[in-house]
Amino acid sequence: MVENNPISEMKHTLQKKLDQHNSSVTYERIWNKANSNWGYNRIRKPLVSVGILLFLAFTIFINSPIKKGLKEDIGITNESKSTSADASIGLLIVNGAGYRFEGILHSKEIILKDQIGVVQEVVKNNTIPKDNFSSNMLNVGDKIFLTNEDPKVIIVKQEDGTILKFVETEK
Repeated sequence: MVENNPISEMKHTLQKKLDQHNSSVTYERIWNKANSNWGYNRIRKPLVSVGILLFLAFTIFINSPIKKGLKEDIGITNESKSTSADASIGLLIVNGAGYRFEGILHSKEIILKDQIGVVQEVVKNNTIPKDNFSSNMLNVGDKIFLTNEDPKVIIVKQEDGTILKFVETEK
């Protein structure tokens, strides 16, 4: 019976060429040698796959909230207590009270009451201001206003027209 598939044609062609050029090498020896690593590949591929899955699971665990929870349970924290303010926190001192930057106001809906002063001193970004009318994010000359809406809110109008909202901090 003659097989009509490409693999059997390749086998037949290979056997003919071997018989013509090298009679000491048989087709079966070459075929067995070429397919001898099949068992090895059957074991290696699953082992590599399992290794990749373990690596991914470990990476996910390292970055997961579970790890952070475990650290908190043990008592490990990355917080450092400092007397300086974060670079992202804008602070302003007015009449002895501290005010924290809340955001830029884009609408003109806030009604300004009275101007209570101007920024007179600017300190470094990572320093907490201590003197009246000093800030770590504003410019000297920025105007400070009260508002009708909330006594704990003050508004700063910068020289370029930007309006900033500050809220009184609790001591």
